[in-house]
Amino acid sequence: MYVFAVEPLPEHPPFWTMDQVFVSPHISPDFGREERAVGQFFENLERGATGSH
Repeated sequence: MYVFAVEPLPEHPPFWTMDQVFVSPHISPDFGREERAVGQFFENLERGATGSH
């Protein structure tokens, strides 16, 4: 895994078209994000299980 010094990345570097390269956003920690994500997951799971939307 690599982190680039300059973001956003240029539009046309060679790795954008390389099959063996996976480009994903660099996301720094956001304290509290995990708790919100888990809470949202369980809310959605309950909605799906009960059929309520």
